[in-house]
Amino acid sequence: MKDEGNTNYSIMMTLESFDRSTNTRIVSQAIQEMGIPKVDITDRYDDQLLGLQVNEHTIMNIVDSKAVGSVRSPVTSLIKNSNTYNTQKEVNHVQFMNTLSREFTRHYYPNSDRCLSKTQVLGETELQTNPIIKTGYDELKSWNWIYGQTPQFTRRIEVEIDDTKNHQIPVEITYKNGVISETKINLGSYSSSVKQKICDLFPIGNPIDF
Repeated sequence: MKDEGNTNYSIMMTLESFDRSTNTRIVSQAIQEMGIPKVDITDRYDDQLLGLQVNEHTIMNIVDSKAVGSVRSPVTSLIKNSNTYNTQKEVNHVQFMNTLSREFTRHYYPNSDRCLSKTQVLGETELQTNPIIKTGYDELKSWNWIYGQTPQFTRRIEVEIDDTKNHQIPVEITYKNGVISETKINLGSYSSSVKQKICDLFPIGNPIDF
């Protein structure tokens, strides 16, 4: 749970099995089972209630609060759209997660009695003893997962080296897929040797260092 009013959840499966539209539909069914009115699915596969977005990047807004109105994207909460809005007793984090887990189990294990079983909680022990879980966990900690798929962005900094006599030289460093793809330097009256020293600090192909 992100905080008292938002629930974060992750759907983890193989790339071959993953289908955003299917998973969004399952979330939609879970929301409706909780007594929420009909949920629409947008072209981006976000869930909507009455035209207002309630789910984006696997964060579900449960509580109706002032923060909802401050978000730029049009969002709403589950409680505000539930049949128990006046009491606010039934729609909560535990109910949402239990209902969502049950819907996913029904879809992916239609002939199984797992829907009746309790939710399985995995801890540190499983990370060491279950090779499938450990492989996924190690991948999520890897540099390639954290940085290797980073969209292109530019970082603007100021660099000071011995030759510049305590002056800051503006440098623009462009990263793509986690490595430096371009470096732009505003040298002004500084010599080419200064440029070379700065380029040596940020060589093309160097990985993200922050």
